Amino acid sequence: MLQEEETVNAYVRGALILAVGLLVLAASLGAQQGAKNLVFNGDFERGTDGWASSGDPRAVKQRISLDAGRDGGKCIRLDCTEFEGGTSWRHAMLCQVDKVKVQKGRLYTLSFWAKGKDVEDYVVNVALQDTQGWKKLGLSSSFVPTEKWERFEFQFIALRDCATKSRLQIWFNSTGTIWVDDVVMTEGKTPYGTGLERPAKPLRAEGRRNLVPNASFECGRDGWGSDIPYYISWATRLNRLFGDVVEGDAVHGRRYLKITLGPKTQPVMVFDYLRPLRHAVRAPLAANCGYIELDRGKTCVLSAYLKADKEDTPALLALCTFGGWTPSKKISVGTTWKRYAWRFKSPGRPGYVLVGPDLRGSDRTSCTLMIDAVQLEQADAPTAFTTRDPVEVALATQRPGNIFFDGERPRISFSAHNAAKEERTLSLRVTVTDYFDRVVGEKDVRLNLAGGETKDDSIEARLTKRGFYRVRATLDGKELPSGLRIAIVPKYARKDSIIGINHAYGWDHLVKAAVDAGILWDRDWSFKWEDIEPQKGKFTFAETDFQVNREIRLGHVVLGLVPFPSANWSSNAPASVNPKREPKNREREAYKPRDVDEFKKFVSRTVRHYRDRIRWWQVFNEPIYTSYALPKGSGHTPDDYVRLVKMFYETAKAADANCKILAGTGSFAVGSGSDLDKMLKLGLLQWCDALDLHTYPRWRPPETLERVLVRVNEMMDAAGGRKPLWLTEHGYYADDDFVVIPPTNQDFSRPLPNERVQAEYSVRFNLILLKHGVRKIFYHAGTSTGLNRDNIQGVFFRFDGEPRKIYAAVAAFNELFSPTVQFVKDVSRPGVFRALVFRDG
Repeated sequence: MLQEEETVNAYVRGALILAVGLLVLAASLGAQQGAKNLVFNGDFERGTDGWASSGDPRAVKQRISLDAGRDGGKCIRLDCTEFEGGTSWRHAMLCQVDKVKVQKGRLYTLSFWAKGKDVEDYVVNVALQDTQGWKKLGLSSSFVPTEKWERFEFQFIALRDCATKSRLQIWFNSTGTIWVDDVVMTEGKTPYGTGLERPAKPLRAEGRRNLVPNASFECGRDGWGSDIPYYISWATRLNRLFGDVVEGDAVHGRRYLKITLGPKTQPVMVFDYLRPLRHAVRAPLAANCGYIELDRGKTCVLSAYLKADKEDTPALLALCTFGGWTPSKKISVGTTWKRYAWRFKSPGRPGYVLVGPDLRGSDRTSCTLMIDAVQLEQADAPTAFTTRDPVEVALATQRPGNIFFDGERPRISFSAHNAAKEERTLSLRVTVTDYFDRVVGEKDVRLNLAGGETKDDSIEARLTKRGFYRVRATLDGKELPSGLRIAIVPKYARKDSIIGINHAYGWDHLVKAAVDAGILWDRDWSFKWEDIEPQKGKFTFAETDFQVNREIRLGHVVLGLVPFPSANWSSNAPASVNPKREPKNREREAYKPRDVDEFKKFVSRTVRHYRDRIRWWQVFNEPIYTSYALPKGSGHTPDDYVRLVKMFYETAKAADANCKILAGTGSFAVGSGSDLDKMLKLGLLQWCDALDLHTYPRWRPPETLERVLVRVNEMMDAAGGRKPLWLTEHGYYADDDFVVIPPTNQDFSRPLPNERVQAEYSVRFNLILLKHGVRKIFYHAGTSTGLNRDNIQGVFFRFDGEPRKIYAAVAAFNELFSPTVQFVKDVSRPGVFRALVFRDG
């Protein structure tokens, strides 16, 4: 593996700084000039008054001092000369306690200047905490300092009131030095009064009467997807358009959308968390892609021509507004084309339209609904139908998701519709770029369209090499709003692989695409004691079987995760621990079992039931250090975990002599005194066949994580010998086409500057993991991207199953590196290149 590390790292630092700066500039939400600074002594002209360092003095040697500031004044300096990780308190931290006050729902902007030197962990974190219960207050981010002064700015909405005991903290987890100057926090305003987020590319009216693109489906499926008007799961939203664009007796043009809903055709949402999910969707509404801007307070009308296979077919007209509010109107549709309309007041937020069948609350089990000529207009009553633009053009390929395999030659098809009365000659330029965003092909196409005509054609893409490609087009010099993402990958043929996914994707087309790229393993969370034995002695495997059998049928190899040590009824949690809402409703299951014999019986029955389908079992998710299993905060210890692993190991092996056991903290916190250190000293390695790790590097280059892997192997050596390592949760995240900005994330999924960096970091990390004995690598997570939403946790796929760059990169990795590959040696030249030698066979 070759990599010019300094160039790439400099590129990433610059891109991260630029990305933050552009988001702030675009939002126009900067601190108000002259606004009160909520930070005490932020210019350090009072010395270090109000500032302190924080961290475990037994493992961290650090000090704060004054130094020359960026403009001749003073700044604060934090030096960390010794560092050993292992617990959350081990950090080098600059902090201000009980000074900053915030109010729930208010927008705040924090800015400061910083530089750094020799920060081994690369990334520096910044957060605001409520120390009374250690609750987050809304600010949780990171930055990458260089040896030059740079300004960093962060915006957040306060999650709760905090008038006392706040802690503003800037910290890193390694040795190194940082300098900080001119720390300022001010209060501001949000764009829609509720949050920072806004659509990245809103659909603007700009004099148009109909605001819906491709409103009569003459350009096929382009610009349309499906959504539901209610909430079921954050993890498995509808990922593509449900229905078919057909030709026939259309109201406008020659095409319309046909949705056939029935027991054998209705979409079924599937997921394995928290409870096994199998939900038949009875209201799969067609919805336009993109948020349409609407003027606050104006009267709007949504209309559509509809007909059904039977009289009185229930249907819905709705508007999903930015932020999630979905006003709607129920209608009853007959068997002939008729225009249905709904009048409402604009809420002043962008939104997208939804139209379709709605069998919720009905005794009907099936229906067919036809949809044509959808129109959203800012008017008092519906006017004659028109298209959004006089001429509309769309691109497509012959393959769902645009994923092709070696030897296949993609064709780019396009549909064009001329809604005007007069003939039009169109000049279309199609441009293809590769993984590196280099232009690798261009073609000019001229189309003659009579008034009202729709025309379809296609061109050879001339893509013969593996890789990731983007296809974009301009019409008469103006770029079309939608393009294509294409991946050409080797189709994986082995029965085992290195790569897996944490949670199987909830839609079959995504599972198949993952398996085709060699993402064979899935870490299934369905084996919860509460679901398999909901009452003592009453076992049911129906829902777990459904999940497992589906995954195996689609090509996955299942890692059976028993995430929690108890069922609600078998837990030794006190009666006061009985929350009802997710995620708190798993608290009782996180406690250790009241009776070890009940635990052994559950393990034995479960492993025996799946002995012909599952070989590898994992004992709990992230025990001790998180709230999932045996949480430290509830009095559990590493000894509790090792005891239960021993019981699980012995019981499972008795039920299936061929099964294998995976155990461990699922953490990258290592070192003396860490949970992993304590478990290894208690003999954990005797009772498992592989050791589990988790990490979410955020912006850290993979090379910064290598020291942890070295330390883990040293700890295993000291504990009696090495076992294979498995990484069952991790991820680098990015998207080149965010729907919403600034990008939302859950801290651990903080996005890198672009998909190329994500793909390259990921492959480099995979090779480093292989070097240090990691045999299986699972990405988090198999969640599905919904329409007009971002879901970078889904890693490989966007809406409609379109690939990200990392999909093509991991497919190539899987083709090169089989599960039997072995590391040979590191032949890197520090400061010049990185090269690792592997062998297979």
